[in-house]
Order: sequence, then structure tokens, then C-alpha cells
Amino acid sequence: MLNDFWVFILAVKDQWLSLLGSGMVAMIVFAIEHFRGRSIPWSIVLPIMLAGLLVACFLAWRCVYHQTQRQQRAIVDLREENSESRGDVKALRAQVDRLESEEARKTAAAVARLGERTQALADRPIRVTVTAPQEPRPKVTWTQEDVQSPPHEDAPHAVRVTVRADRTLVEPDLEIECNTAIAQADCDMPDFGYSGRGIRGTKFEFTASNPKLSPDQPWIFILSAKASISVIDVRLIWP
Repeated sequence: MLNDFWVFILAVKDQWLSLLGSGMVAMIVFAIEHFRGRSIPWSIVLPIMLAGLLVACFLAWRCVYHQTQRQQRAIVDLREENSESRGDVKALRAQVDRLESEEARKTAAAVARLGERTQALADRPIRVTVTAPQEPRPKVTWTQEDVQSPPHEDAPHAVRVTVRADRTLVEPDLEIECNTAIAQADCDMPDFGYSGRGIRGTKFEFTASNPKLSPDQPWIFILSAKASISVIDVRLIWP
């Protein structure tokens, strides 16, 4: 309290000195002394000084009062801004909570769908198809040479065909194709057994049962015809 009183005294002093030292008071005193021709007595000066003191007290009070009013208005404005800011913060917080709840629902729904798909995949039987590597098909090679003494008089032309395979074949189906119609087909091997269609025009088709065709065991045939004959192709027949 003493501190506040001392501040008030200092404020009154500043206001009082400002009033007494102002140019208007000095001009009034100077004018009175000039027209009267003598100094103003203290009986007049003291009331003037007291009046200035009262005015200084009022001015000091008014200054503090206005300052207090400005501070109160500033406090009210700050409170209003604070309340508005709180309202904005609450609105933003509500919006954030709503967005978080929506995202949580979406995430839960996505997790549920993923779980259903995972369960469906887990319940689905897994079929694994293992394909064994296919072995390349066997190949046959052949050579031919003319027969000087054909075995059949009604077919004066003949060719000897030697057929080999790159691996052992059991009862293969074979086809020999010539450039002209085949009249007779003879096997130049002992104990050779075969079955099949036989001669069909320029082709000789058969299924051999004995012996096996292999790289070391060739098959030898003599094909006779009424015209000059030569082999065009020898191939395996696949089902």
C-alpha cells in the first residue's frame, strides 16, 4: 500500500509541477504584477498553488483511471479472444475426433475384409501340378543303296534301306516313304517280326516286334518297285 501511495505522490508532483511551470500561469502572474506594479502577495499565491495541487491530484487520478480502463478493456478483449480460440480448439478437436473415428472404422472394415479373404484362401485347397520334364522324342537315321539283283522278277528295281535309332525303341511304328509305288517289301534280317498296314502306295508302314531298334541294332529292308525307286523319308509314327 505504501508503494502505491508513493507512486500516487510522485504522479501528483509531476502533474503539479507541470501546472505551476506552464507558460499560462507564468503569463498570468507576470500580467498581474505588471499592472499592479508590485509582486503578488503570498495570500494569493498559496491559494493558486493549492488549487494547482487539487487539479494535479485530479489529473493523476484521471490518468490512472484511464490506464486502468484501457487495461480492463484489453483484458476483456483477451478473454473474448481466448473464449473464441477455445471454441475453435473445441471445434477442431471434435473434427479431429470424428475423422479419427471414421478412419478407425475404415481400418477395422479393411482388416475384417482382409481377414475374410485370408480365411477364404486358407480354406481353398491348393492344387499343385508337377509336370515332369519331357524327354525329347527319339530320332531315326537311314541310308540307302541300290540293289543290283532285285529279289522279285516282276519288280526289277530295288533299294536297300538301313534304319538306325538314337536310342533303344521297343515295338516302334515306322513309316518309309519312297518316290514311287512300292511293289514288295522284304526284311533283310533273320527272325524279323512285324505287323501293321504294310504297303500303301509309296509308303511302307509297320510295327516291329523283334528285334528292338537301337543304335547298335539297325533294321534293314529291301523295297522293290517296277520303276526306279529311292527313299524320300523314314520317320516314326506317333499316336
